[in-house]
Amino acid sequence: SGASGRSSSRSSLCVVNTHLYSNHQRADVKLWQTMNLMRDVQQFVSSRDTALIMCGDFNSEPQSAVYEYLVSGSIEGEHYPELDTCDNTSTNNGNAVRVLPPNLRSIVHDVDLASMMSTVLGSEPHFTNFTAKFKGTLDYIFYTPSRLRIMAATSIPDEQDIRAISGEGLPSTCYPSDHMMLCCDVAMIQSGSGSILSMGRGSVASNAANNGTMRGLISQQPMKSKGPLRIA
Repeated sequence: SGASGRSSSRSSLCVVNTHLYSNHQRADVKLWQTMNLMRDVQQFVSSRDTALIMCGDFNSEPQSAVYEYLVSGSIEGEHYPELDTCDNTSTNNGNAVRVLPPNLRSIVHDVDLASMMSTVLGSEPHFTNFTAKFKGTLDYIFYTPSRLRIMAATSIPDEQDIRAISGEGLPSTCYPSDHMMLCCDVAMIQSGSGSILSMGRGSVASNAANNGTMRGLISQQPMKSKGPLRIA
């Protein structure tokens, strides 16, 4: 991006969208999927010096090993019941197959990642998935904070508001998906300078459907760029 006809700085952006395995009893498979995803993502962004946005339905709550691995780059916790339950194995034609390394501390990556919603709100939303049987946070927008600045984010509807319109769970006529929309305005930071690049508006869709309308922006900091990139 940059104005034509004058010297401009260019910066690139890599957008990754994913949908991890949904079986809550197969936490090992979800962590294995995330390991493989981050291996390829790290190789791509490190070789190109690019900003990164990684979003989607991770089918993992904030207290999961998947979440800790993504935001901290490693798994520091000594005990994850979700992994012990499945004994780090998967099944292939009735035969147990171990999908994770014996030492979970060997699962690492070097990409600086943070959650957009957690950065703006101070913590993850109480839920991004709202059904009659489950209400919790499974969807995220991760980003590289050194390369992207969050300008604003949409709020998540309150549970009482959803219940008043849609009853015990989604989807409904007002909310066409059981996942809530996560939407942020971001601006790219020029590498090495800290200044914000002016950008045209664009959009990136995660696995969570655009549920309902934008209920209002939670401002993170004053808009300084002409047009921030909208991540929805």
